[in-house]
Amino acid sequence: MTVVASAADGCESFLGYPVIGDAEPSQVRAAELDALIVPGAVEGRPPASEAQLQLIRDTHSAGRRIYGASSGAALVTELTGMTDDGRLVADADKLPELVRRLQADLAR
Repeated sequence: MTVVASAADGCESFLGYPVIGDAEPSQVRAAELDALIVPGAVEGRPPASEAQLQLIRDTHSAGRRIYGASSGAALVTELTGMTDDGRLVADADKLPELVRRLQADLAR
């Protein structure tokens, strides 16, 4: 698993927590991903960098799996046109379902 942050030196989450990534979006090759998970917040959206947006687009274009939660799901829909097929959830109450779907998909 690789955590991708918006900058090499990390960034701050919407709630003020540090997000320290293993890689920047430009260092990740979408075609090599098993899955991309796009997190979000219940209200509002932390701003995504252009590189993060491009990674979502590239992952979708490469036919790789994308999962999203909350505003991350809305962002995925906005960028790709994907609709909720069990890989996009609107709120935290549905995170257990999302994780079960992710685990099942990756086990195939």
